[in-house]
Amino acid sequence: MPVPAAAPRGIQLREVAFDGRGAWPDGPDAVRGYLEEALTRIGITEAPARGRWIEGMMTIADHEAQFHSNAINLSDSNAYGPPQLDGGPLHATRGPWQVMPDTFAAFHQAGTSNSAWDPVAAACASINYQMSRYGVSRDGSNQRMLVGQANPGTRQGY
Repeated sequence: MPVPAAAPRGIQLREVAFDGRGAWPDGPDAVRGYLEEALTRIGITEAPARGRWIEGMMTIADHEAQFHSNAINLSDSNAYGPPQLDGGPLHATRGPWQVMPDTFAAFHQAGTSNSAWDPVAAACASINYQMSRYGVSRDGSNQRMLVGQANPGTRQGY
């Protein structure tokens, strides 16, 4: 049964949980499944739109974390702040889409987990962020034009 779409609802950074690292399966098939659920949670139901979002988000997950759900970047400019339960600094990017906890909190999708390691919640936050920050349309038709990491041959931050 489909989950009704909920509106994004930001949470406080202090509400972000850092448990669950390593609890989520890795790989393209798992990541595709997380994206399918995330798009349903956001309310993107049209097949062409879902296809575009999945294609772009799969490219981002490949570029950012090689489809590893437990990836954490400890060496970029975001890797600062007090250590968290998962051993990483507060602001380090995490998961398949390398979402900062600050971004995760600000663009959290109502009805999803508060865990930064939950790939469905992280995918929702990433998609919400891209639509808000870069103006990516709900149908995903301009994602590759606006978000460099969604392009197969491009590897740059977003």
